[in-house]
Amino acid sequence: MRKVKIPTIIAIIILTLGLSFSVILVGQKQLLIPKAKSQNAPQNVQISNITDSSFSVSWTTQDKSNGSIIWGKSKTSLNQTTAEETKSQGYTHFATIRNLEPQTIYYFKIISNTSTYDNNGTPWEIETGSSLNTKNNSSIKNISGSVVSSIGTPVNQALVFAKIQGVSLLSTYTSENGNWIIPLLELRTEDLKDAYQPTGQELIEINVHAGPQGIASAQIYLQDANPTPIITLGQNFDFRGITTNKSEAIPTAEILAPEQVTKQPKFNVNDYDNEGIANNNVTIDSIEEGEVIYTTNPEFFGKAPPNKTITITVESEKPQTTTINANNSGVWKWSPPSRLTPGTHKITLTYRDEDGVLRSIIKTFIVQASEANEPAFEATPSASITPTPILTSTSTPTPNATPTFIATSTPLIQKNASPTATPIQPISGFSLPTLFLFTTGLLLLVGSGFLLF
Repeated sequence: MRKVKIPTIIAIIILTLGLSFSVILVGQKQLLIPKAKSQNAPQNVQISNITDSSFSVSWTTQDKSNGSIIWGKSKTSLNQTTAEETKSQGYTHFATIRNLEPQTIYYFKIISNTSTYDNNGTPWEIETGSSLNTKNNSSIKNISGSVVSSIGTPVNQALVFAKIQGVSLLSTYTSENGNWIIPLLELRTEDLKDAYQPTGQELIEINVHAGPQGIASAQIYLQDANPTPIITLGQNFDFRGITTNKSEAIPTAEILAPEQVTKQPKFNVNDYDNEGIANNNVTIDSIEEGEVIYTTNPEFFGKAPPNKTITITVESEKPQTTTINANNSGVWKWSPPSRLTPGTHKITLTYRDEDGVLRSIIKTFIVQASEANEPAFEATPSASITPTPILTSTSTPTPNATPTFIATSTPLIQKNASPTATPIQPISGFSLPTLFLFTTGLLLLVGSGFLLF
């Protein structure tokens, strides 16, 4: 009877294939959990807007996620939580921690979806600045601009970083219409110890990070940055040779010497001038574009034709909308029922003109935390802005790499976070196929050895 011989080389090949396939089955499931978790890990973590009572944290994620900050004065007791301001799930995230103590070290971790991340095994830490008796008293109170995509559409929730020579890092994020504004009321030196008085000649480097939509950068001098020209994602701009056409901006308020400044509120409805109402226009007269106000419970007012129906919307943490009618004298006034949170807000007036065409008036403003003896709605002496941004990238993007922004004034920043908790040991692979293939391979090994000898 003829014996069937299996060539040794074939047996070895079968054995190798079987063992390789077993390893793949075992490792396939092990790779799923860490990979999924890494998509939500915070990257490009930046600390900015540091004052004696607050600081901001921003980061990006590869997948859309929700985020928050847990923080405290001790590494082992992070018992307070601050939600991110960019509320909807997204790739970019921004949170501001407020009501802090001066010259105090705070620690924090980032929660992304349901996982907690730290700075390579330890919480991030940041020290607040000292209390300052002086603030920016120059005529330059804001920088602003807008961000659009490569096809010209507004980019929402893009992170905007502004690095001014000699000043600690500043940041914000864009609104739904792509606009951004950064107040310069509390500029500090890079060491956070002194107030900084701008001259207008400082160079600003602006970086924009919009997640998978791309990045952009620009350079511009401070005196020309309110507003800056429009910034388009995917491009680098040098605006140092341009001069903003100030004649197109709304005239600046007259700046008075300190002894001339009065504490009379600008928003005094009783002294409101009713002249000019008959021109059938609707206006917002209580606030200028880009103005900083010092109350969380403002009262807005303006002019309109008598009994004109107006819809008012304030976009804040929780958008507030109402419909009112101007009175018989052609004056409307309204105060949001809920207090506004500190930060950038937008008010929109919608109405129909004499021809029935729907019209809108939009103004952006900034709410600062109220200060003692500070009148509500005191206008800053800055010019109104029509945002148009600019940026300069501090790093050159490389293919297949996630761009990062390095803030020289915040050495505590780390680019990539690591999970706090020890990763859960994944469950082993499919036992039955692995056992079967292992046994088959073992038998083939023994059989091939027997045939060889």
